[in-house]
Amino acid sequence: MILVLKGISGICFQTIFLRESISNFFGNEFSISLILSFWLLGGSIGSLLLKKRRNSLNKYFYFTVSQNFLILFFVFLIRTSRIFLGGLPGVIFSFSKFFIISLLPSFIVGLLEGARFILASSFYKNGKTGGKIYAFEGIGNLIGGILFILFLKFNFSLFYLIFIFGFINLVSIISILKKKIHLYIVIGIWIFLSFFSSFLEKKTLAIKWSPFYVSKSFNSLYNDFAILSQKEQLTLLKNGIPEISNQPDTYSIKNIIFFSLLFHRKPEKILIMGRPDLLFEMKKYPIKEIKYLEIDYKQIEVIKKYFIKEREKILFEISDPYAFLAKTDEKFDIIFLGYDLPLTLVENRFFTIEFLTILKRHLTQQGLISISLSGSPDYIGKDLLYSHSSIYKTFKRVFLNDKIVLAYPIIYLFSENINFEKISFTPYYEFDNEFFNPFYLNYVLDPKKQTNFKKILLNCPSMINTNFSPTTIYYSLSYWFSKFSPNAGKFILKNFLIIFNLKKGQYLLFLFFFIIFGFIFRKKIVMYSIGFSNGFLSISFELLLLFLFQINFGYLYFFISVLISFFMIGLSSGGFFSEIKQIKENFIVKSEFFHLIFYFIAFISLFLFKKLPLLFYGIFLLTSGFFVGFEFGLLTFFLKKENLIEAVGNVYSLDLLGALLGCFCLPFLFLPMMGFLNCIFLFTLIKLANFLAITR
Repeated sequence: MILVLKGISGICFQTIFLRESISNFFGNEFSISLILSFWLLGGSIGSLLLKKRRNSLNKYFYFTVSQNFLILFFVFLIRTSRIFLGGLPGVIFSFSKFFIISLLPSFIVGLLEGARFILASSFYKNGKTGGKIYAFEGIGNLIGGILFILFLKFNFSLFYLIFIFGFINLVSIISILKKKIHLYIVIGIWIFLSFFSSFLEKKTLAIKWSPFYVSKSFNSLYNDFAILSQKEQLTLLKNGIPEISNQPDTYSIKNIIFFSLLFHRKPEKILIMGRPDLLFEMKKYPIKEIKYLEIDYKQIEVIKKYFIKEREKILFEISDPYAFLAKTDEKFDIIFLGYDLPLTLVENRFFTIEFLTILKRHLTQQGLISISLSGSPDYIGKDLLYSHSSIYKTFKRVFLNDKIVLAYPIIYLFSENINFEKISFTPYYEFDNEFFNPFYLNYVLDPKKQTNFKKILLNCPSMINTNFSPTTIYYSLSYWFSKFSPNAGKFILKNFLIIFNLKKGQYLLFLFFFIIFGFIFRKKIVMYSIGFSNGFLSISFELLLLFLFQINFGYLYFFISVLISFFMIGLSSGGFFSEIKQIKENFIVKSEFFHLIFYFIAFISLFLFKKLPLLFYGIFLLTSGFFVGFEFGLLTFFLKKENLIEAVGNVYSLDLLGALLGCFCLPFLFLPMMGFLNCIFLFTLIKLANFLAITR
């Protein structure tokens, strides 16, 4: 029971820490991987340091109490970090500040989590294998993930959740302590402090969003929201980034709407994805129907209540864009992609060939797509140029005609049938004619300037953006870093360009991994290498599937939690299955063979289907978890000699080190170099090397 309760509190503490870090410092799928990397690094060191320690009861007590109060302190620190780091709400922090306030605490908490796992394992030291130990924690992770989702639905505050799961953490050690007086005192203090959870929530939010007043703060299954007010201004922030304000950037909105409508000539149906502030300007034009797409129903409720109160022509559709376009035959005159340079895989998918091909089918005969990207038409830096160039080239693969409006922001219009050059750009609406005067129109639509700008975009050696090989997001990340440090931006762009250029040499990397894992001759080292590679492959494969799920099915964090639950069910089942009565040496050989076949099937499936059916995600994660849990048990059995806990510590730390490598290498090396399909091919090759090494 102790490992189950530890698993519940551990996964929930990790989730709370991740959500709060993302909300305060802005995060994408890659920053989540980075935070997890430091958590896993701490876990591996903690498990190694404690594998031979005695007096585990007292140490487990102190580590558990320390973890509770450290989580409370670190979340408080993250929430209030703007006091000493500076910066207004909605301003993204630099990477160095993100490292100090988020990554180092992640390492410390992970260190305690790894140490507690080994100490808790000592209570099962009479077991045959370590599989049952792994299984019990997996069951706790599964239960914890489900509970966290349920509590989110009831809108429990973050600090209230910390106290709930902290209480579960403390209760886990009641049954193992002989002298319980100290524990009861700590539990009493913890319960007493929990009465101040509401105060802590309000106070830290007030500090976090200062100098603005927090009108409302809430979570959904998808995002963390805050409504801030200052005098007459009201702003909705989503995950710490401004989403809409009642005092929007009027200049950019006017440009986007005016020029998009100018080149269509009286559109009747319009679709908007992202950027809800476009609705402010769109309402005044004689459009019959304006449809706004958003998957988060809580965001739509807030927009209706506080920002877009007059919505006679506006239809709000609660759906992911991919799902909506798949189920409807509707066609639109203009589709606004309101996303700026993509900084997440969720946003990046809207700039891929696959999505644009779908979007094209939903345009009328004379329909067009409008996008607006950050940047100045007078000067565009190298990091920003690569982002613009990649997006422009990707769109040109799908659409024949285009028009670039060199205003602020830079507006790109794409269509299959509209010949933009033959359309007169004389305004035909009676709005803002003083603003859009002939001088301004001639300036931003100057043919010579457009020709030169297009040449710059086409001559840039950027790469096309696809679902299986996302490139634009990496260019955009380098631009984001350059905002805080030009040298850091240049360094990151340079390294990503090197990685992209290594695509042709990726087969040398395949050979390198095959040699490293395949040419090992000592049986004991082979088993340790299997433990390391299982950690590396399982987390890499899990992240890869979650990234693919985000791309294909949308920002559906609820379903992603369900998918992780499939992995945990497989992990627990495999761990229990390894406790069979008679374990033979060839079991590990057979398991490695079927493990190899599994990755090969995953590779063939992705190659054939391109977009995996929903059921496959659950089956793949369940099977992957089963092999990891089963082989963890087998490896600890063959390596235990006389001390099972030491074997568990060794294999567990190697498993976490492998997972650390996977968390770091998959998003920052393998994915930009190989794309999704070849990543799974690499996993298959590594498992082939494991199989060949263990059969010698």
